[in-house]
Order: sequence, then structure tokens, then C-alpha cells
Amino acid sequence: MSGKRARLQELLAGELTRLMTAAGWSIDPAQDCRLDSVTIAAFRRPVAQDFAAAVAFERPYSIPDLPPLIVTAEVGVSFEPLYRLWPLLGDDVPVGELDAPGGTPEDGLEVETAEQVPEAARELVALVTERAISFARQHASVETLLTGNRRGDPDAFDWEIEVVPAILAAAGRYDEARAALAEYQASGREETRDQEFRRFTRLLTRWLDAGGVIPDPPTAPPLHEPLPVSPPLRDSYREGRARSQAVEAVLKTARDKSREQLRSMLTQELAARKVSMGPLAFERAIDAILVRQQPFGRLHGAAHTLGQFRMVGAGLINLIRNHSTTEPAWLRPPDRAGYRLEPIYSTDSTTAVALDPEATAWLDQVHAAAIRRFGYEGSNNNEADAWLLRAMGLAAFDQWPGKLTSAALLVVDGIVWYNESGKRPDALVRFDPKTETFQSWAIPSGGIHAGIIRHMRATREGNLLIHQSSTNRIILVTVKRRAASR
Repeated sequence: MSGKRARLQELLAGELTRLMTAAGWSIDPAQDCRLDSVTIAAFRRPVAQDFAAAVAFERPYSIPDLPPLIVTAEVGVSFEPLYRLWPLLGDDVPVGELDAPGGTPEDGLEVETAEQVPEAARELVALVTERAISFARQHASVETLLTGNRRGDPDAFDWEIEVVPAILAAAGRYDEARAALAEYQASGREETRDQEFRRFTRLLTRWLDAGGVIPDPPTAPPLHEPLPVSPPLRDSYREGRARSQAVEAVLKTARDKSREQLRSMLTQELAARKVSMGPLAFERAIDAILVRQQPFGRLHGAAHTLGQFRMVGAGLINLIRNHSTTEPAWLRPPDRAGYRLEPIYSTDSTTAVALDPEATAWLDQVHAAAIRRFGYEGSNNNEADAWLLRAMGLAAFDQWPGKLTSAALLVVDGIVWYNESGKRPDALVRFDPKTETFQSWAIPSGGIHAGIIRHMRATREGNLLIHQSSTNRIILVTVKRRAASR
């Protein structure tokens, strides 16, 4: 990300916030306005009972990511009950259920310097505010929203099949919402077979089955979150050299030491040099030290390197011979595979799993058949999709929500508790294997619109302790139990 562009965006967001709040608008906490987002700032203002005008100031992604900052605007009408419900349906909250261009120039308004920010903000606010209020008042009814989204536009059908049932559900018209879902599913259109729509259908149906309680509105986040700053190249080089020196220091006295002793020694050497290692790199370093202590250890290391080249060559030969990169049928996940668990791109964020012993032969086959990338650090490692074992009956599996990204999971008294983090705020979900039913609650996140859960533990009383990493808070969840029947 360009520091200059990010700085312009930060200045503009602050100025837009000052002007819009002074004019009676409030910050929209459901929109992602971080510096790496396309949304610069977003605001809402009530125009009628259960309806609000909505405005989002946005920028296009650009390569290279340099000034000028090009700004456009979008206005919409937002149905308040659905605005609160969207996060529980696994979707990002739209600017509005109906939207329109915000009146900015077609190619956007350009901001090149910090000195231009105040004038640009005033021009943007003047262009969009009256337009947004007028548009919202014109469309502030449930029937207007339904009519506007049932246009029969084939390019917007994937949006229609979600927004129409969602509007009906949020308006308390539950039977009509179910009927709309059934009608769209019966249409046989390709969009209704999409994974996202199937997931949306499960989540909306589950919410309807649970009584259709509209959650509380999201709370206000900071307008921007600090972005990670990459260290200077010379610092990265210094830290890398210090890690290498720490490993070499351990090597000198590593003979006849156990793995635990080597771990302790390497930890001390790293601390003495004021550097650290991620857990995976740390264990690999211990592996390398142990290999070096074996007979012909250095030769083994050289042979391992040659083996990497041999595997790269074998993969290339297979590619040329087969004239295709298409994976064989046996390599594809089964038809009942669940949603992929998205990885967390941090060496310090890991998840322990138990491998099915019967999977070993299959994984060996995957490893042998995979094409390696030349020069890639992990060229002897291969990725494969993982899926959840269906052990609780087909009906339960069909309801299982998707995208358990960064999920924490716990079983207490035979009840499965987990969080869904593919949306904001996260939802705490209760699954009863006996009745094959789900319940979910939005996890409160204090002063910011977040709620990512990394860890979940049970107390002695059978309640839940959850760690909310986005706010660095520990929350006690008290589980209400029914009195035992006599």
C-alpha cells in the first residue's frame, strides 16, 4: 500500500466525518473503512420509521497504489431491521437494499495533495447529502424495496434471491420469506445452486426457526485501524542474521542434547539477541539441529536439497508427459465435502487437528502426485482441502453453516459450541446433536464492530470463557439450563 495514498485517505476520512456528523449524519459501523478497504467513510441518517439514508464514499483499487486518490460516492436506502440482521446471514452489510450513484463525477473526484482535502470533502458532502436523503425518502417502504429488487434483471439475480427473502423476513413476514426461498430454489437457476446461496438459505432458515429475533444494531468502530508497518530491509536482514547466529550457537553445544533441551537453548539464544521465531520456523530449526548431529548429517542436508530439485524435475516431467494440470478424480474431495477452512496468514496462528489414520495412504498419494514449484521455500509441502467428517446424520450436516473461518470450537455436556467468523460481528452458535438444531447469538464487541474469537474454554460450572482477540477481552458466557424434569 502506498503511504501517500493511505495518508490522503486518512485525512479525507477525517474531514468527511467532521462535516457529515456536523450535518446530522452518524458513522455507519457496519462498513469496513480500514485504510486497505475501498470504502473511505460511510454514514447513515434516519428518514422515516425503520428507514435510513445511507452514503458511502469509496475509491477504486489501483495498481500502482499511488496518488491521486480518486473518490466516488454511493447512496442508498437502508431498512433498519434488515441492517441489523445482515451480519447473521453471513453477508457483508450493503450500503442499502436499493442504491444509486452518489452524484460525483463519472470518473470520480481526484485528490492529489493534502492541501486539496478540505475543499474536496466539502464538494463531496454537497454533492451527495441532499441526493441521498431524497432517494431514501422516495424508496422508504418495504413494498418499494421488494418491487425495486424484483426487476427480473439476469445480471442481478444473485442479489435478488438473497435480498427479497431477507426483506420479507426482517419485516416479520416469515411465511412469505420461506415461500420466496422455496420459489427461488425451485427455479433451477444456476445462481440457486451456488454455495453462497445455499449457505444464506441455511442461515436465514435457522434464524426463522429460532423465532426471528432482530439483533441489536452494531456498535461504532474506530474509523480506521492501524495498519501493520513492514520493518526496514536492513532491520529484516539484521534479524535474520541474528536468528542464524542463534541456531549456530546452539549447534556448537548440541551433541547428546534432547529436543526439549535444544528448545530451551534456542529460546535463550534468541532472547539474548532480542529476536524471535514463529512456532513453525522454530521447530524446523530444531529439526535441522538434530539432523546435523546424526552421522553424515551435513551430507543428509545436501542430499535433501538435491531431493527437492529431483522432485521439481519429476513434477515438470509429469506435466509435460500428461499435457495437463487437471487433477485426477481420486484427488478431488468427495461430494459431501464441507466448506473449506480458510487459512490464517500468520505463522503465529495455528490450529491443531487430529488426522484420521485412514487418511495417511491417501495423503501419501497426494504428496507423490503433486507438482512442486521450483524455488519455493516449502516445495516439499503441499496443500489439500480438508472437510468435516459427517458423523451426526445427514440432516445435521445439511444445516451445518459454512465458512468456519478462524473458528473456535468446544463441546460441553454433549453440546457443540463454536463461533462463525465469516461475518461481523461473530456469532456464537450452539448445536445440539441429539435434536440436530442450531441456535446463534451475535457476540458483543464493546466499542468496535468486531468480535473475532480465537479460543474457547469451559469453566468448572459448564459455562464458556471466550477470548475475543480483536478487543483483547475475555468474556464469560453463562449457559442457562433447564430444570430437570421429575
